[in-house]
Amino acid sequence: MIMQTEILDKLQTQRGYQGCRIRPDPSHDGLWLAEGHTFSDKATKTVWRVLRDEKTQDYRTFTTPELAYTALVTWRMCDFS
Repeated sequence: MIMQTEILDKLQTQRGYQGCRIRPDPSHDGLWLAEGHTFSDKATKTVWRVLRDEKTQDYRTFTTPELAYTALVTWRMCDFS
């Protein structure tokens, strides 16, 4: 089984890992975004979508990559392997 630190490293690459990735928020230093790879509503291609708050539809930001990782696990409804 892959260690969580290895998974975090893979998630922070441009290609991500298992359809997910974590990246720094370009507009706020010290915050992180969690993204999932999904189909676009307007095209027949896949795109990276930032996780959003269900009520306000604002981007969810995280203070650490570990918190972003936890949000992705919840969003996927399963752990990374």
